Amino acid sequence: MKRILVASDFHCGNVLGLTPPRYHSKNNEAWLRPLWDFWESRTEEIGVVDAFVLNGDAIDGPGKKDSVMHLTTDVIEQTDMALEAVSKVKAKSIEIVRGTGFHTDCNGSLENVIAKQLNTTAVDDLRLNVNGRLLHFRHVVGRSDIPYGQYTQVGKELINELLQSDMEGYDKADILVRSHVHYCVRI
Repeated sequence: MKRILVASDFHCGNVLGLTPPRYHSKNNEAWLRPLWDFWESRTEEIGVVDAFVLNGDAIDGPGKKDSVMHLTTDVIEQTDMALEAVSKVKAKSIEIVRGTGFHTDCNGSLENVIAKQLNTTAVDDLRLNVNGRLLHFRHVVGRSDIPYGQYTQVGKELINELLQSDMEGYDKADILVRSHVHYCVRI
């Protein structure tokens, strides 16, 4: 029985992102510490997994230089934060799926840099067989602000998976994993 851990949208560098304690200050400790403590305790409790999938947006990106939503706009510092967060995971393999270009592309994807530091490769989408189930990971999914619109977007992903697998001749996924929109939908 294989065990996997999936996480996404760390947004390291954002004032609400996953942030290692050495980047905390007295002004932000109250909200950054609980999130970091949760991450540490959950990864410790989970123990060793067969695979860890970081499904995009590990960093928040450069944003605007005057942004009040950033602890730092230095993307190298954000990358270091993300690497420190990933280091808490005990995994036999690490898979990196690239996130949104707005957050991670700075003359090339910084998730490629993170992957290289972790001796793996960043990909746009990932197909992984876990316990006989084919999982398909991609970060970006459409968003809708209409009531129940999230079901429409995930439904489109399901239809696209069926069509694409038929046209390109690969096995359709049993489970689709998408991130990006920061809510959970299950169909």
